[in-house]
Formats: sequence, structure tokens, C-alpha cells
Amino acid sequence: MRRIPSSCARADPAKAVVPKKAIIHSFSDENHSGKPTEDLPLILTTGRIRDQWHTMSKTGKVNKLNKHISSAFLEIHPEDAFARKILEDDLVEIKSASGNVRVKAKLSADIK
Repeated sequence: MRRIPSSCARADPAKAVVPKKAIIHSFSDENHSGKPTEDLPLILTTGRIRDQWHTMSKTGKVNKLNKHISSAFLEIHPEDAFARKILEDDLVEIKSASGNVRVKAKLSADIK
């Protein structure tokens, strides 16, 4: 048996699995979000802003992500905002089964 110096310890190459193709794991696309109710009628989604990325080694090259956003916000479709009498930059309270938060509203047709 060949001895490997402790400073160069490696996994046993005989036990290593090196497939010739990528290993792709599938997952269910089932929506695990809470169902809308009378009290909580909207489905909430999450997203990331620039300052939530780690090193920006790849994302730093995307111009849209270089825009600095200093605080959290609610992005809401204009029709949903109108129905709730929410205007751009209004301070709104978002409530869910997980908790609540107060943030400014940003109206966007990108949200469906």
C-alpha cells in the first residue's frame, strides 16, 4: 500500500466516482407556497438585489445588477397596487404566515 504524506492527504482514488456526464438531480416543480386566502390574497415571491450576492465574480458583469439598491422593497404589479390604493414609494406593511415587514412599494409590470 502506498503511503501518502499527511500534508498531501487525498481521498482514495479507487473509491472516487468520476462520471463521464454531469449528474443532474431533478426536483418537483410543485408550488410549496401557502395558498392565497381571504386574509392573505397574494402569492409572495423573493428575489435578490445586488448587495445580497457574495463575490460578484459573475454577477458583477451584469449591468442591471450594478445598480445599487439601499433598502428592501415590495415590487407589486400596478393593477394589484391600484386595487389596494398603493402608490409608488408608499410605505406598506407586508404580512404573511411567516411574519411581517414594512417597506416602500415599487410598481412594476414585470411582476405578474
